[in-house]
Amino acid sequence: SAHRVEAERSLVRQLQVVEDTEATALFIPGNHDWADGSPEGLDAVLAQAAFLQGRARFLPSGGCPGPELMDMPEAEPLVRVVVLDTQWWLHDERKPTDTCEPGTPDSVAQALQAALDTDLPVVVAAHHPLASHGPHGGFFGWRAHVFPLTDAVPWLWVPLPIVGSIYPLTRTRLMPSDQELSNSENRGMRDALSEAIASRTRRGPVLYAGGHEHSLQVLRGDVADYVLVSGAGSAGKITAVGSGPDTLFAHAHTGFIALDVGATGIRLSVVEPTDTAGNEVVFSLEIPLLAD
Repeated sequence: SAHRVEAERSLVRQLQVVEDTEATALFIPGNHDWADGSPEGLDAVLAQAAFLQGRARFLPSGGCPGPELMDMPEAEPLVRVVVLDTQWWLHDERKPTDTCEPGTPDSVAQALQAALDTDLPVVVAAHHPLASHGPHGGFFGWRAHVFPLTDAVPWLWVPLPIVGSIYPLTRTRLMPSDQELSNSENRGMRDALSEAIASRTRRGPVLYAGGHEHSLQVLRGDVADYVLVSGAGSAGKITAVGSGPDTLFAHAHTGFIALDVGATGIRLSVVEPTDTAGNEVVFSLEIPLLAD
């Protein structure tokens, strides 16, 4: 289909970046990879995994929820990466259960708790964030209130101020989808993951890294030490972002968040492209390996 052709073209572009930089790529599925929650979701995520096989790591595998662990580098690990498929929790259509171990929300949470039993610093990586001050978290900028159609079609600048104010209310309060943080199913998932992270007794820091929002955010976490939202790797669609009492950095801009793990600490950097085809570190933070 035309949709599959475009999806493969997009993956090839991303793989080209990986090959050019000689990096090791990890693809983590989210709601769009699961065909936006449609009945074809499982087939779509399995097809993507098959397409990437041998060229990049697609985790968790088999349409399963994870967690899957990677201690890196293998010889003398400095960090543990724990990968989750949060869309598995939210997907109401066909998905694997009998072929996944763990295969229930409770067993996934228990496995996450076990995965945190290490003195290494841990990065929990998933698509949906634990917290956010973007549209999925209930924040909408002036554009959404006055020009709501630009949310669907970026160039459709038709002023609809009254409709625009109804739209955010409907999306976050009246009829929130499971992709919104205010949705009860989404909240239940985040509560289960947060409870597992809160049970950690080891001293090393825990960072939760997600995307979903098309912005860059560094938040001080309630249970994880930091919550990172890095979903603006493409300039195609950037969405508004606000600030909360937990916000250390927030910007509605293209870019990414980098973590450089050393023997004594982690350097967190927010990197944004510049007009001169270079990159600029616009925010940085030093995180000691052992929490106080």
